[in-house]
Amino acid sequence: MRRIHNLLIFALLLVFSSCKKDSEELLTWYKVYGMGTNIDVSVANNVDYNWYIDQYYTGTHWNVNCGPASVTMALKWELPFFNRTTEDARNTYPLDGGWWHTTDIVNYLNLYHARGRVIEFNQEEDLLAELDLGNIAILCLDMYYVRKETKGEQWAIDKFYSTENPESGHFIIVKGYKKVGNNTLFEVYDPWSIDKRYEDGRFMGLDRLYRSEDIMKATNVWWKYAIVIYPRTTKFAIPLALPSKQKSFDMTNIPNQKGR
Repeated sequence: MRRIHNLLIFALLLVFSSCKKDSEELLTWYKVYGMGTNIDVSVANNVDYNWYIDQYYTGTHWNVNCGPASVTMALKWELPFFNRTTEDARNTYPLDGGWWHTTDIVNYLNLYHARGRVIEFNQEEDLLAELDLGNIAILCLDMYYVRKETKGEQWAIDKFYSTENPESGHFIIVKGYKKVGNNTLFEVYDPWSIDKRYEDGRFMGLDRLYRSEDIMKATNVWWKYAIVIYPRTTKFAIPLALPSKQKSFDMTNIPNQKGR
């Protein structure tokens, strides 16, 4: 009789454990935030190697190196064998250790013959169209207007850090998006991880989801443009900066802005 009783308890524990596991597996960020029950559209312009950079590990001026980090990420994405570092970018345009500007981003991309263009970013669709073509973009925006997460950092949605004051210019990479119901979220590489990681060791700035309405507001008040980078059609990278009369990126008649 005792044996039957023990077996019954064991069976109940197994059922409880299985139900708990199923419940945890069904819990997703879009359900936690009440956005919907499924991801309707998902675009992620990834490559099969690591190209994320946490600016925390970028030398003396790490706390203002979002520009050098973002442009280096973009070049690593476009050119598989690009081996220049964020420090190399900073040393190319030192600016006395100050904030980088959008012109510095464009000049550095042109230096290595990256392909792309600068577009006006007035509505969500402007950026979605570029992402649908397989492109990525560098944005310069005021992170004060991107909300901070409220339901836990582990869901990778919204900022995981605080921005206390407006006029907090920052550079990020946008590499994809997700649509859930009426919600659009841009998938970004935010270089401001500052060595903060998820339990599995991934940087928290990696594949972070920022809401479209936040991105739009943050760019509208800071810099209403996007620096779009095209994927390289050949696998062979240009290892060194070479002189060229042809420049893909043109900032003529486009206002300059800065980020850190």
